[in-house]
Amino acid sequence: MKLTYLNITLCLLIKYIVFFSILAFFSSRFKSLVIDNAVNTEGFMSNIFYYILYILIFSVILSLIFSIPLFFIFKVKGAYFLLLIGLFLIAEYFLYTYSASPSDLMNGVYNLGLSLLFLFVFFYKYIPLTK
Repeated sequence: MKLTYLNITLCLLIKYIVFFSILAFFSSRFKSLVIDNAVNTEGFMSNIFYYILYILIFSVILSLIFSIPLFFIFKVKGAYFLLLIGLFLIAEYFLYTYSASPSDLMNGVYNLGLSLLFLFVFFYKYIPLTK
């Protein structure tokens, strides 16, 4: 995948959709927010719609926020790239964990792991691992 602002934003968007989907089912968020609050089929379908909308809205917001610095980090070469990507991942961890999920710090770790995975899968050609 080419290294463009749009591709970086799409990578982050996909990552956040996957991340929030994983949290929905493995941390019982889907059950507590969708299933437990539904009194009938219509309420269940409505809850699903709003939950998906919630995931999409926050995925877009987070993708737009983090894609700008990430785009400029990929323009840096050498050891500075590794330093800046490390700082970026630390900042993403703290911003997400302490603003959106302060009750469960492991969610930040899962988000960090997905960030590493998605950045490597999408942009492995642009990550300077060797000289």
